[in-house]
Amino acid sequence: MSANPMRPYAGHLAAELTALNFIDHGIDPEEMGTYDAVYTRVYRAHGIQVEIHEGSGDVTLRNFGPGEIRDGQETYHHGSIAETTFTVEWPTEIVMAAITAAHKVGLDTDRLYAAIA
Repeated sequence: MSANPMRPYAGHLAAELTALNFIDHGIDPEEMGTYDAVYTRVYRAHGIQVEIHEGSGDVTLRNFGPGEIRDGQETYHHGSIAETTFTVEWPTEIVMAAITAAHKVGLDTDRLYAAIA
């Protein structure tokens, strides 16, 4: 993990999410004005958003529905359909299994929308 004591989980899951082609969007724009904004890193792909709290290690997984193929980055401005948070106590393998499954569904949904567009 990180050498920064304020962000012990900086970089947590970064390699795994990059391998799935998630794009690192930096800090969480939805949390602007709060301390969580500077501690929360956001990754997005195919209507799925993963937020890593670099202070606590908690991972929030959000489903925004049909992804960028339909609305581009506007997809993420409509509010999530569903979300769940995995606390740092959850094993990384379980967290990544959930993220990978959500990513696959998002990718399949984008392919469907591309086919009918």
